[in-house]
Amino acid sequence: MIEPSAFHKLRLRYLIPHRKTDRAWFTSYLGHYWFGQTYYFTDVLQPVSSPSATHSLSVEFDRLSDEEVADIFHTLGLPVEKSLGYDDMVTLFGQPSRVEEYLNDRKTFEYKMGKTQDYIVHFTLLNDGPIAFFNMHTARFNPD
Repeated sequence: MIEPSAFHKLRLRYLIPHRKTDRAWFTSYLGHYWFGQTYYFTDVLQPVSSPSATHSLSVEFDRLSDEEVADIFHTLGLPVEKSLGYDDMVTLFGQPSRVEEYLNDRKTFEYKMGKTQDYIVHFTLLNDGPIAFFNMHTARFNPD
């Protein structure tokens, strides 16, 4: 898994260089103000309180090619691909620490990952299909 010092240096324009990314400001995410780069719901964010360090990354699978997804997860050091389903997730990462259902057609599974549980990682899987959304942020910015 990616070391926090390398994660802090991630920028979306380097992860998906052939896409036009936008600059964005987000408010009230994890109790902090954020800015960063976005491509639809795929984003890399830095908190305003620590503007030189990335602390959050999200991936919307439908908007990215298989190759872009593979490149992102290779960089993160995670064996995730577009076809990831529930059984694959549990085989690779074990049982989640939390399960949440925000919409009727999907569930979000939370894991604490990294050598010293450096990251909070969320996999959102469709009830009848594979992964739809992924988010990871440093545990430092977890509101719990």
